[in-house]
Amino acid sequence: MIEQLGKLEKLPLNRYQAVMIAAKRARFLNQRLKRQKDAALITPGLVEPEVDEKTKITVQALQDLVENRIKYYDDSK
Repeated sequence: MIEQLGKLEKLPLNRYQAVMIAAKRARFLNQRLKRQKDAALITPGLVEPEVDEKTKITVQALQDLVENRIKYYDDSK
């Protein structure tokens, strides 16, 4: 993960924009994880986890940003 943080500097975003985009993604991932846990309570054997609980959600969001899994629009130009 440390080497991927260096890739954040190469994104065409300033730090504020990167944090805001990652925070929005983290909220989305938290909601998805909560829905998964609720579904697992109803049908324990049928739900495959989509979000890895071993990784911190904010780290996962930053990793998604670096790996271009998040679509964002840069309207500052």
